[in-house]
Parts: sequence; structure tokens; C-alpha cells
Amino acid sequence: MSLIQTPYEYVNEPNIIKKAGIYVKAWGANALIIGGKTALAITQKEIIKSFEENNIKFRIKEFTGYPTEKTISEFTKYGEEQKVDVIVGIGGGRAIDTAKAVGNKLNISIVAIPTIAATCASWTAVSVIYDEHGSQIDYLNSKHSANAVLADTNILANAPDRYLKAGIVDTFAKWYETEPNLKNISDSLQLKLKIQVAKLAFDDLKETSSRYFECKDRGKNLQDFKQIVDSIVLLAGLVGSIRSDEFYGGLAHPFYSSSTKIPETRHKLHGEKVAFGILTQLVLEEKPREELIEAFNLFKKFNVPTTLKEIGIIDEIEEKVNFIAEDVLKHSQFYKGINYKLTRDIIKNAIFKADNIGK
Repeated sequence: MSLIQTPYEYVNEPNIIKKAGIYVKAWGANALIIGGKTALAITQKEIIKSFEENNIKFRIKEFTGYPTEKTISEFTKYGEEQKVDVIVGIGGGRAIDTAKAVGNKLNISIVAIPTIAATCASWTAVSVIYDEHGSQIDYLNSKHSANAVLADTNILANAPDRYLKAGIVDTFAKWYETEPNLKNISDSLQLKLKIQVAKLAFDDLKETSSRYFECKDRGKNLQDFKQIVDSIVLLAGLVGSIRSDEFYGGLAHPFYSSSTKIPETRHKLHGEKVAFGILTQLVLEEKPREELIEAFNLFKKFNVPTTLKEIGIIDEIEEKVNFIAEDVLKHSQFYKGINYKLTRDIIKNAIFKADNIGK
């Protein structure tokens, strides 16, 4: 089986928020808006104006915490009661994952409006599910991606750099995680497509991000910024949208998932912890030291963690790394194309080696 799930529309331009009603109107006339506190503060005035101009009824619900089964259930019940026909998710990955899950449970249209470019969540047809404390417990695969993604470059460019840098490294992970699979599996069109798109994003980001962050007046360098957002949302999202019966991946995202169960790491962003997962994977692949140092230096440009201490693990280290290694093993065993041996001790030793190099 082959499946490619993508939004019907992806729009990346300045001030698109002012036209949100035009795009939402194509998918429904009675909207439930789900957004984080900061995201709503930034967008609400323009959203309300545009919705009213386009005769869209709407209700606004603030999202806090994590995309939990309880939160999704509560929003779903509210949406049923209000007979909404379109869900609008505004904010970062957690708010948008919640909105996607609600829309899919209600079997209605979804419009995603990211306010930070920290992940490809607004594109992908999957929601990451957590418990109320912040431990990742599951993935919820959706019937379809958001029907429309509206990426307002003015809003995204004004978000703190930390989010953009985390999004860049999370996109790098798509290449690092998919490419090694080709050594074991050379006849999969889906895998080849994923790798080619991931490589395009990787190469483009290395070039455009360097120019963008070195630019003295970034406000006038919107073309590079737009390309960065396209890579993080569109290209990285497309890598995750190409599916088959087989699972291809690496260790970076299982490391993130497992690390969420260590409370003191939860202040770190998704892409920040994925970065350390990539470095651990490179150790597992037995990459030459020069290649490891090259990756460490690349990640340092984006101020992401390269040591256990930097992701928040500073005490009971052996116990916590053992736990992460065991959990990573459990979450990565179904990947078909991994070409390196995995046991708990091998993963644990790789984590410590990555940590030592990072120091």
C-alpha cells in the first residue's frame, strides 16, 4: 500500500491571517477555533474581523497543556454540541495536533494556522498524544491532513528565534533518519521519495538559514525566511506524508518520545531534543569522528542541546539514560530499514558517547 496525505492548500505569504476567512469559508461556515493563549493574542483581532467579513460563525476555545485524550474528547464533545463544520487550529504543534485530532474525530474539515515554525505539525496527518503530565503516550493517525495550511510569514518571523532554530534541526532529522534505510532497502519507491524530499529540505536549509541568520536586516530578507518555512512545514511535512505498509525511520524521534517521560527535559522544544537523538543515532551508525564533529558543529549554530545536561538530565543520570535506552528500543523495533544493531546497552552507550563528544 502506498499513501500520500497532503493538505489541499498551503499558503505561505505575509498577512495571510487577514484573509483567513476567505480560506476557511471554502471548508465550513460554523467554526470552532482552538488556539494557545499567545497564538490567540497575536491573531484573534484579525481572525475575528476576517471571519465576520465572510459571514463565518465561530467559537473560540483556548488550548493549554498537552494534546491529551481527555482534552481532545472535551473539544470534540463541544464541537458536536455546537454543530461546527470546520476546526481552525492556531498556534504551535500541540495546539494544532489537538485541532487535527478533534477535526478527524468529528470527520469535518480542518484549517491549520501555525504561529511558530518549530515543527511540520500543521501539515502532517498525525497528532502526537501525551498524558496530562507531558509524557508522550501515542500517535493518532488522521484520515487526512489539514485541508488548508495558512502560514503567515509576518507572524512566523516575529516569533522568537528559538522556535525557528528548533524547526530547522527537526527538519534536518528527516534526512538523518531516512537516508540510512536505503542501505538495507533499495527497492522502495516510497523510501526513495522520502529521502529525496528530505535531502532537498536539508540542503536548502543549510544554505538559506546561514544567509538568513547572518543578515544584518532580517526584516528585509523575507525570501530566505519564506524558503526556510517552506522547508520546515511543506518539505518536512511531505516526508512524513509519504507512507507505505513499512515503517522507515531512525532514532532521533524515538529519543524525543522517550525523553518526554523524564520530567526535567520537558522545558526543551521538540526539535531541541530531536537534535541530541540525531547525534546518538550517528554514534550508533559508527560514523567517523570527523562526521560526528561536523554534525555537532552544525547543530551548535542553532543553539540546540548537544549534551545530556543541556536537555535537562543532571542527576540520576545512569538510571534515566537506562530508561530512555529501554524505551527507545521499544519504539524503534518496528523500523524495517535500520542498519545498525540495537540493544538497550548499545543505545545507552551511544547516548553517553554522544554526550561526551558534545562536551
